[in-house]
Amino acid sequence: SACLVGSEMCIETALIQVAGEIPPALLGKPAELQRFLEQRTTFQQLFNGGTRIRDGNALTLASVPYLPQQIGSSYADRDYMVAALREGRASIGRPVISRSLGSPAIALAAPIRGAGGEVIGALSGVIDLGQPNFFDRIVDQRYGRTGGYLIIAPQHALIVTGTDRSRLSLIHISEPTRQAEI
Repeated sequence: SACLVGSEMCIETALIQVAGEIPPALLGKPAELQRFLEQRTTFQQLFNGGTRIRDGNALTLASVPYLPQQIGSSYADRDYMVAALREGRASIGRPVISRSLGSPAIALAAPIRGAGGEVIGALSGVIDLGQPNFFDRIVDQRYGRTGGYLIIAPQHALIVTGTDRSRLSLIHISEPTRQAEI
């Protein structure tokens, strides 16, 4: 779960909550859907890489920040979208180099449900690891005088970020030649 240790802030929970607030009828009204997303300013602060509302085919309907080139783009190939749309569950995606940001990022998604409980879309949020983000509160700490911390995605065998960010960019733990760089 994407929660800060010792904090009340859990971004996955916030994503699920906001997805549950989206009226199903709004998915057919792009301008109102865009306004709905833009009005969630506190929610937007959790995702420095932006938020998107996508339909049942993973096509972008609304985007904050508003990026016209995002509207209509498909993210059906991303693991977090598969989990939300096909499996009906919130998910934290595999850390990747973002197509739209060009930097390491983690995306999360939660399903949007219709009146009968069926999945009709997804709300997603992106954490740009190349910019200040909520992980910084952890990795900016020191362990002793010279030690630091790493955020690892063990299910993907990736080091996501760490205290010395200048040496990290989604390093595969299984790459022995890269491990020496850590």
